[in-house]
Amino acid sequence: MKRLAVAIFGLLMTSVAVGANWVEINDSIQKKTVTYMDVDSLEKINLHLVGSYQTPVHSVFLKEEYKKGSKQRNDGIARTVINHYVTCDPKAHFTRAAVRYDSKDEQIWSDKANISLLSQNDFSPTYPGTIGEFVNDTVCKKFN
Repeated sequence: MKRLAVAIFGLLMTSVAVGANWVEINDSIQKKTVTYMDVDSLEKINLHLVGSYQTPVHSVFLKEEYKKGSKQRNDGIARTVINHYVTCDPKAHFTRAAVRYDSKDEQIWSDKANISLLSQNDFSPTYPGTIGEFVNDTVCKKFN
């Protein structure tokens, strides 16, 4: 059963990556990581956070591509696709799932968080001046 869930998750992440509308969201000239956001994946999800009164939660997919010379690329990782959950008040994010691919576009690692008892405490604060803040602001502007 666990293998089936992992296989379905892998297929879901692959289909999201193929049919996505990726927009670069960081200055990649000096960076060894280029980050993209799938602007078509922004959605409000029906998720109740334990201990929180009706905090809206939104979902977005991000992709990080690693340039030659980066630690990740040296470790055999070409890109990572990440599903983030975002809250607007307070500004916070939670990594729902992530999949890493090698340079041949083959999946080499994946992880998915259990969200059955997700609370606001599971979310990390979004700090000013970061890519996280840009993602958070973009998502929140769409839904508020």
